[in-house]
Amino acid sequence: MSEDPQLAFSMQSSSLDLDRFYFRGGNNGCLLIHGLTGTPGEMRYLGERLHAAGFTVNGILLAGHRTTVEDLKTKKWQDWYRSVKEGYEELRDSSKNVFVVGISLGGLLAFLLACETKSEIAALACLSTGFFFDGWNTQAWQRWLLPMVIYTPLKHFVDFPEGEPLGVKDASARYAHLGYSVFPAVSIAELYKLIRTVKAILPEVHVPTMIIHSREDDFHSLRSVDLLERQLGSSVKEKLILDNSYHVVTMDYQKATVAAEVTRFFQRFVGNSFVAL
Repeated sequence: MSEDPQLAFSMQSSSLDLDRFYFRGGNNGCLLIHGLTGTPGEMRYLGERLHAAGFTVNGILLAGHRTTVEDLKTKKWQDWYRSVKEGYEELRDSSKNVFVVGISLGGLLAFLLACETKSEIAALACLSTGFFFDGWNTQAWQRWLLPMVIYTPLKHFVDFPEGEPLGVKDASARYAHLGYSVFPAVSIAELYKLIRTVKAILPEVHVPTMIIHSREDDFHSLRSVDLLERQLGSSVKEKLILDNSYHVVTMDYQKATVAAEVTRFFQRFVGNSFVAL
């Protein structure tokens, strides 16, 4: 009988470091923000590569994550953003420059932070950041049902299970980032509120931005990239489209490419003040 990979993961999860992390490096700081229902573990490899390049790295934990699904259901998008601001302030007090990387929900929160802090952020990278749930693994019935749930009181009683492939094309890494196994409808409703908020402020974001997205993203198609290219106010934008990854690009086949490109982009803006300790 073949082993159930999800069961195998649950038995090993205590040995995986999914909690927040802080790697002290030089005088340039990087804030790393994970996605909805995820964990800081999905950002750890990227954090390690940035630290190896001399950055101080703060991989934060968003409110309601790594606790229980019921706890997540009590959180508003403002609670997630408060976690981001606290992580940013930790870095700001000890860094010459602060850079921000967010994946999925984390990318939305990164744009919000960039808009609020204006020129205080040196550059940001948004990974798999979506404004439309139209990826190849999003079924038509789900797109039809979702509005009926999240805009009604049903949102308090419905959870959407996350099925295969869990945003990861590399089957050997598929369960290494697992947070919650469901997306609470009430949390998706908060995500939709945040998406509307971020769409409205994109023209006000002038921070240099790297956009990384996979052509095979199972949650969000390249339509979200098109929106960012049209609406984002920054005059400095770079785009990288991956061809062998799904949604969680920081843990998939091209994670090394993602880490190298984010590092390269950020190093453009460290200036002569960069000190690697």
